[in-house]
Amino acid sequence: MQIQPNFTIIIQIFNFLISFFILRRFFLKPAIDILLKKESDKKILEDKKYDLEVIIEAKNNSILNLWKEAKIKFFKYIQDCSFKIYFRKLKIKSIVENKVDNKELVSELNNLLVKKLENVG
Repeated sequence: MQIQPNFTIIIQIFNFLISFFILRRFFLKPAIDILLKKESDKKILEDKKYDLEVIIEAKNNSILNLWKEAKIKFFKYIQDCSFKIYFRKLKIKSIVENKVDNKELVSELNNLLVKKLENVG
């Protein structure tokens, strides 16, 4: 028994190969290109997200450092003010004890308050 090639099978194989290459060229390749582009876009977005997270972390650290510096300066200012108030009270007490003219004390305190208000404004 000898098998003879059937001409229709050869035509079907040839037709299948042509259909395969046409489908691959016009449908499969664009679909693969779209998937690859989506993957590359996703990678780019992930990289940008990471960069933004790094920037946000750096900004948060700088804000935290500024807050710590402001807190330290505030407490130094409060301490300085409390020392000034304490020494002013001592000065007032010594002036009262020494019975110095109260008008002079009032004018000195008035001048100090005016200077402080000028510095604030």
